[in-house]
Amino acid sequence: MSTSKNAALLWMGIAILVGCSSSRGEAEDHPSQPAPAKSAESTNYMEGELIVKFKGDAAEAVAKAAVNGKSLQTGIESLDHLFANYVIAKAERVFPTIPVGHPSGMANVYKLILPSKQAVAPAVKSFAADPHVVYAQPNYRVSVNAKPGQPGH
Repeated sequence: MSTSKNAALLWMGIAILVGCSSSRGEAEDHPSQPAPAKSAESTNYMEGELIVKFKGDAAEAVAKAAVNGKSLQTGIESLDHLFANYVIAKAERVFPTIPVGHPSGMANVYKLILPSKQAVAPAVKSFAADPHVVYAQPNYRVSVNAKPGQPGH
């Protein structure tokens, strides 16, 4: 892979990790009530999406997970409970071009989609508390404030 592609992947990884919280709270047993409607501009993250980095074997189980009823099933009890509680039916790799097993661990980062109108914060807190999860965070919005060729870029 070229140096510029490696640098781009590194910066993408850093952007995801910047919002990562190392604190772990208690897991919630039930999803929260639907959040009040907010405009896309009123939050600094994508409504209904969270980013989760799973530990090695758990990431492999998530990659192979199948939908059973309305939610994903991995064969890992605590994750299956969370997927069922929050009705997670889809998990997408955030960095699909990074090979599984890459030393960066970035292949273990997934975007999870919540059902509409379900609050993100309780899901983040619950997933972050799971022992099979490295971190969980909202899918933060990012923007570029400079264009190539501008001074200081």
